[in-house]
Amino acid sequence: MALRSLRRALLAVCILATLTPAARAEVVFDGVAAGDASSTDAVLWTRADNGGSTTNLTAQLATDQGFANIVATLGGTTRADSDFTLRLLASALATNTRYYYRFLAPSGVVSPTGQFVTAPAPNQRAA
Repeated sequence: MALRSLRRALLAVCILATLTPAARAEVVFDGVAAGDASSTDAVLWTRADNGGSTTNLTAQLATDQGFANIVATLGGTTRADSDFTLRLLASALATNTRYYYRFLAPSGVVSPTGQFVTAPAPNQRAA
């Protein structure tokens, strides 16, 4: 009788295991990059591996490393046809200014922090 109860319990566990949704993969950032910086904008890049799934990402730009002064927030979605790489244009930035940026996934995972400097205005001397 005890063996029959044990078999039923194991069968129930196996059935429940197949009904439980699979755990979603954790987002893994494969680095960040910034480029094409002009005096007022720059392109921000990242690749977010989410087990082959698309991911909505938020990019934050700040003028300080601790992100206490966030000056812009951008959003976008990774896609399979771009190998889950996201490219965002940050515009209306101040000239000759250092910016720090990072990407955030909905699960709370945060990318490494990157930084770039916008170019001086055409009438401004480069330091």
